[in-house]
Amino acid sequence: MKFPSRLERTAYHEAGHAVMLLTLNQKFIFVSIGPEGNPKGSIDPRNFEEKWTSPRTELGILQTNLVKLPKGEIEKQILICYAGVVAEKLKFEDFQGEGENRLLDMDSDYRSIKLCLKELNEKDTYFEKCKELLIANQSIIDTIALTLLEKKH
Repeated sequence: MKFPSRLERTAYHEAGHAVMLLTLNQKFIFVSIGPEGNPKGSIDPRNFEEKWTSPRTELGILQTNLVKLPKGEIEKQILICYAGVVAEKLKFEDFQGEGENRLLDMDSDYRSIKLCLKELNEKDTYFEKCKELLIANQSIIDTIALTLLEKKH
């Protein structure tokens, strides 16, 4: 098996977010990945309840709105944010390149997770819960990621 490209990793990362949104019955408009030279991905989640703050909002807005969210909604935020890196780890478990701690070092998802955990004042058990949910939906993650990659070629 060849080492995955950044574009492949990004496709699985964004597919993980999309599948977690679907698993949690959250709406989203699109999921996309950039070109190989700049393989940033994005997903545009939308929940039409005013109290909801999407995981892609600015961190300051997220921090301000967390106090307005019930515990269950904050827990969803954590699962959605974890889903990208968890999907990458599930697919490319043998490949730790680009840094196993990529999430810890630079990912805005992790900063959002830290804010949510601080608000809940709880120990982090969400990574494992996220992993269980995504393992159960691995074929959907594969389908979304491969579709994203096909559209880039």
